[in-house]
Amino acid sequence: RVRAETKRSVELVSGAWREAVTRACARLGMTRRVRVLASPHVTMPMAGGILLPTVLVPADATDWSGEQRDIVLAHEIAHLAHADPLRHVAARIAVAIYWFHPLVWLAARNASVAREAACDDAVLQLGIRPSSYARVLLDFAGAPPLRLASATLPMARSSTLETRLMTILSDSRPRVSTRGRGRILVPAAILTTLTFAVAAAQPSRPVAPASAPLAPLAPSAPSVPSATMTTPALIPAPSAPIASAPVATVTALATQQRTGDCDLNRSDSRSFRGSMSTNNGTITEQVGTRGTDRIIQRSFGSLRICAVAIDAADNRQDDLPSTWSSRARRVTLETRDDGDVRTMEISRGETTYSVNGRTRDVDASARAWRDALYELLDRTWELSQLRGQRSSLLGEISSIQGERSSLQGEISSLRGQVSSMRGQISSAQGEESSLRGEISSIRGHESSLRGQISSERGAISSLESDRRYDDRDDRARRLIREHEDRIADLQRQIRDYDTEGKVHDVERRISRLDTDRRVADIDKQIRDFDVERKVADVNRRLDRLDVDGRVRAIERDIDKLDYDRRSRQLEDRVDDALGRLRSALRR
Repeated sequence: RVRAETKRSVELVSGAWREAVTRACARLGMTRRVRVLASPHVTMPMAGGILLPTVLVPADATDWSGEQRDIVLAHEIAHLAHADPLRHVAARIAVAIYWFHPLVWLAARNASVAREAACDDAVLQLGIRPSSYARVLLDFAGAPPLRLASATLPMARSSTLETRLMTILSDSRPRVSTRGRGRILVPAAILTTLTFAVAAAQPSRPVAPASAPLAPLAPSAPSVPSATMTTPALIPAPSAPIASAPVATVTALATQQRTGDCDLNRSDSRSFRGSMSTNNGTITEQVGTRGTDRIIQRSFGSLRICAVAIDAADNRQDDLPSTWSSRARRVTLETRDDGDVRTMEISRGETTYSVNGRTRDVDASARAWRDALYELLDRTWELSQLRGQRSSLLGEISSIQGERSSLQGEISSLRGQVSSMRGQISSAQGEESSLRGEISSIRGHESSLRGQISSERGAISSLESDRRYDDRDDRARRLIREHEDRIADLQRQIRDYDTEGKVHDVERRISRLDTDRRVADIDKQIRDFDVERKVADVNRRLDRLDVDGRVRAIERDIDKLDYDRRSRQLEDRVDDALGRLRSALRR
């Protein structure tokens, strides 16, 4: 159906459309060529095509405003950039095979909703106003059902439109990541097809808010850098996996009552800066700052440690946790290990210590526990600081290289604009060539009719020259009359065809095209655009950027960090401090 529709559609190749497509592809990371086809049988924009990415639009699309055109192209090209048509078709195949299984239908529907949510978010991240986007979606809301919906992605389905509009216009809408989608593998068997259909229902995970609850570390869950930070990270997550608690321990910890500052399940809208690890979207570990507070939460097997300094704004980033109590309004220390929960709160010079919820005196055992915990926290903070410095420097390198890529992309865009204008010349010349071909076709039809007349006259001559011919032969006379009748009919067809009139009409259309003037105008636009001067200007900006020199300077700073040796030393000191804390807990 899609192939048949594309064959009877007209590609939009005007300069405005091509420039809009090129611009949208560049901003959405779509590297393959995208066709935009207008069809009188299409009632709303849709994305389709697995081998040839295609956007189908209604025939009146040429009358759209520039804003509506850009919004539609951004939405559909976002689908194509994510390979959504292939995902959609794969889900449809799975539904067709497993039509009797309700979970497959649910998975397919959830996949469709997630695709649209990710696509909407990608469009709004381009800077398009939510109100304008919602208005364009509403314009297509009343379109009739589509025959092509089985293999394409229509822009606005009535079944989900209300929810989408509320999300788009909401100030608190979730941010959906559109990256990190896995490649789709062709199923090798029916079971593989079902598995893929269920996998297709798992979209890129929405970005969790900074206040997501802190849960115990799941079994065998490695510590990975989080994508949930609302501001650039100052301290990266540990690169090595952190040991996880046994299942029984995790269950016990999860059921324990959390109280005090280490209870991060409470809502907190302030942005987090630092390293963070997540498991299935839930924060499990973090080292950094949230607003004016300092936070350390880490797990070492069954042992979980926590330190929170409230209102520690005056602290420098390199201040160690053991010094936080001298400046912060309140500091809370806590350890949890197989049901053993110890908490110490230091506020305005007063210290409160409890074990499993019962207040205890701050005796030698409590002080030994506190000092061992402080040592482990200090080493953990130092290691995070070192990793943060290295991550920040590497981020500077990426930023500089990104500037270079942006300027190189600007050059490609400039040359693409010139290519687009040259394409307009080819299009204009192609229109004239097409009309001249039509003239050749008209004259060829007349030539074909005259050729048939010659053939009929040849047949008459052949009969008359036959030695057996006799004027009194009725059969011969009848055959000659038949040939003469056909000749008369062909001559009448030639007169009715009016070759010269048709040719004159096509020549008038060629004259109205005014191809020479259009080509001259576009040539002038190309000269005035002066692409080489603009490219030279961007190249000068590239030279001033001095990417290689700046990167080498930052790499020297990274070398000065002596990261490998220092991180190994700090990791060893963390292990030693952990051993002393465990000994203090046993005592």
